[in-house]
Amino acid sequence: MRRAAISISNNIAEGHGRWHFQENMRFCRISRGSVEETLDDLNLCLDEEYASPDLVEALKTEATP
Repeated sequence: MRRAAISISNNIAEGHGRWHFQENMRFCRISRGSVEETLDDLNLCLDEEYASPDLVEALKTEATP
């Protein structure tokens, strides 16, 4: 989960550093995939009772527009 979360900002930064719109968009799409992966990990945390439902819902709300 930690690697997926870090990957979000890393991909956005890498896309920004490319200085080309199409490449930037490509890395933003990759970053969006990492957001979905993190959301899935949060669902697993909820299923396995690693975190409280309130905390998981708050984090999922933060991750979605």
